[in-house]
Amino acid sequence: MRALCILLVMLLALNSRYVVATEVILWKRNFDMPYIHAAVTNILTLSEEKYGKATLKSSMQIEQGRAFADMANDRGIDIVVAGIDLKRESQAKPIYVPFERGVLGFRICFIHANKPSFTDIKTLDDLKEQKVRFGMGSHWPDKSIFERQGFKTVNSPKYENLFKMLMNDRFDCFARSVGEVSREMAERPEMPLKVEENLVFVYPFGLFAFVSNNNPQLQERLTYGLNKALENGSFLEIFNTYFQELMQTHGIYSRKRLFLENADMSKEALRAINQYGLADFVVAEQ
Repeated sequence: MRALCILLVMLLALNSRYVVATEVILWKRNFDMPYIHAAVTNILTLSEEKYGKATLKSSMQIEQGRAFADMANDRGIDIVVAGIDLKRESQAKPIYVPFERGVLGFRICFIHANKPSFTDIKTLDDLKEQKVRFGMGSHWPDKSIFERQGFKTVNSPKYENLFKMLMNDRFDCFARSVGEVSREMAERPEMPLKVEENLVFVYPFGLFAFVSNNNPQLQERLTYGLNKALENGSFLEIFNTYFQELMQTHGIYSRKRLFLENADMSKEALRAINQYGLADFVVAEQ
């Protein structure tokens, strides 16, 4: 009988993490990004009335591929906010609201400071004819998006290495989202980087919060908190605080827009991007 009681206590302790998440572990790169940190904190705060108080903690520093795998397999990370694709949708539970309103699908180029902007590029075919190479993380969904359009990508599993590879002329464009370029340049003042001024690549894509398939309670909590944020206006308020000026600073609406296809997501993910994002997309039937 005593052994049975001990077993029950152990099981309750194991499951308590999913019932009342008093400590929520966010992937470190997300934790260190002011916008993601503010958005997740707001969601957890808005859901306190129903799910109790939660403290947001940072994971250890690891690359995106491992962070997603650790989260999906319950290895010390509760939430990863990352780009969406069909594989990730099958491996974990996404919350179907793009955190940054699909800005992840608005891409501009980091180029070497000594290189000219792509002022003579007018079409995707011009990029191919000039054999422009794109730097991508080996595990990023963007990699397949660009490759399916016929572009050459140069890859690394390590995020930081891509900046060094650009400096060493391993590729021509490090395509980054509008929400990333200013922060990443400020973090590397010693690197001869500049933002290309002529082009913006646009495709359906977005940052979605993912949790483990074994943690439906946290998925419910985040969905509840996001809906509250949408209802009370704080979702849009936080977005405008971090992105409105950036979109103007980088002249997104005055750039030459080059549209790419991305069918590597579910209809539900595309619906969410069209509903909550800055642009509407139609994916042609195959």
